[in-house]
Amino acid sequence: MSSTTLTDALLRLVSEYQDFNSSRAEVLESAPNALEFSRLVAAGRPALIKGLGRSFLAFRAWTPSYLSKAIAAPVEIAVTPSGNADALVAHPDNGKTYFVEPHKELMPVSQFFELLERRDEAELNPRGEVHYLQSQNGNLADKEFAPLRADVPPSIDFVDQALGRKPDAVNIWVGDERSTTSLHKDPYENIYVVLTGSKTFALFPPTEGICLHESLYPAATYTRRTPSSALELTPSSDAPPVSWISVDPLSPAASSQSPRFAHARPVTVTVAAGDALYLPGGWYHHVQQAGRPCVAVNYWYDQEYAGERFAMREFLRAVTELAVGEERLEGETAARDQ
Repeated sequence: MSSTTLTDALLRLVSEYQDFNSSRAEVLESAPNALEFSRLVAAGRPALIKGLGRSFLAFRAWTPSYLSKAIAAPVEIAVTPSGNADALVAHPDNGKTYFVEPHKELMPVSQFFELLERRDEAELNPRGEVHYLQSQNGNLADKEFAPLRADVPPSIDFVDQALGRKPDAVNIWVGDERSTTSLHKDPYENIYVVLTGSKTFALFPPTEGICLHESLYPAATYTRRTPSSALELTPSSDAPPVSWISVDPLSPAASSQSPRFAHARPVTVTVAAGDALYLPGGWYHHVQQAGRPCVAVNYWYDQEYAGERFAMREFLRAVTELAVGEERLEGETAARDQ
């Protein structure tokens, strides 16, 4: 079977999914019960849950002043030149594209909030760098965040009941509108609760993987030669290549630069302060935020591996990789024959 046939079959799948599913997320005016949430999970569709975070003590308490006083120990902050942590960046010297992780610095929370508030002052932030608290991996369980744990529920009751498990991780995120999250997916059922500011998600279902031009890229990290020097993009000598998506869904040139992206249909959801997003496992998502600061917590629940859904998604991923690989090979062969 040729790569064109494989790609066409995958694009037919994209079209059929779009025919039977809305381009909008469902909006729930209040928190669902366990049965209602189970139906959302079974459908594998995102939903905006209005008001879920308003009952959190953190919704009222987590001001910069409160957080600066509550967190005594320094915390890990991601630092990048322009807010593009965990993203594809062209090396300024050779033009080669790398998957680049942020530079990480330990600093007091009060200093972090000052950098957000006074970010345009050359004396404080001479290179206009972007700072984001995004350490993930269950960072609320880290000892430095222990004073905050009583301010948010350890889990979401209706999700616990529906899935029959507690969350694997609970994370805090703090930044401003300069930080964006590039398009990617996670293997978790995600409840994302915004406490201050807002977040706008561009979502794509797993069926649209063929549209997103995912590929392998060499790894790199932003580093400093000295504590006061500028950030540099430093290729990693021993890290394996990283599979990542080159498409920026907000770019007007996205479809011309990545032709299959023209077939994708994003589900766009803005999550205001006090609201939450249910993001199903395996959905691709790009995230913007607004507010200085924008503060959020999210709950990662392990996805279900029993049944056919996970196996079928893995099969779809494998077929997509095969189609893209064969398409690339045909292009290289055609170029040699010219």
